[in-house]
Amino acid sequence: MISMSNLIEIVDFAKDLLTKYGYIYPVILIEGTKGSETRPYPSLPERDKVVILEALGFTLAFEDHIGELLQITSVCEAWIGRDPSIRPSKDTKRIEAVFIVQFDANMHSTNFAYYKIIRNKGSDVINLETVKNPDTASKDIIFGPYLDALVRGFNRGRIKWREQSR
Repeated sequence: MISMSNLIEIVDFAKDLLTKYGYIYPVILIEGTKGSETRPYPSLPERDKVVILEALGFTLAFEDHIGELLQITSVCEAWIGRDPSIRPSKDTKRIEAVFIVQFDANMHSTNFAYYKIIRNKGSDVINLETVKNPDTASKDIIFGPYLDALVRGFNRGRIKWREQSR
């Protein structure tokens, strides 16, 4: 298991996955005071994915698998569009990138970064180039419905765990 607090390790992790498999299956790395879990994003419709991630957060917290939540890191591939007036999937000048989101539970802040995927002529990944550094944290923003659901479920699970532990 890698330490999620080090962005360089996360980028290396993403690069290793890309080099080995040619793609990244979206993953969530969840770090707590007692341990860490790595889980794939469920391959489900959006509504079901939100429900499953909220249940995962609740279960991890209630069963005390990781202790108190410290950080969640999401790693996935994404397209970054150059033309803001159209969706990236329709943008012929889009770039293929790795998108990393880190939510710090103690600070209740989110950092994110993009790395352009550089491939050789044979389509093998040869490097990740910084597009956006995680320079500023967004306070009180978790980042989208999936991580929001995971944190919401975790918080509910910790409340229930504390009630049960009395």
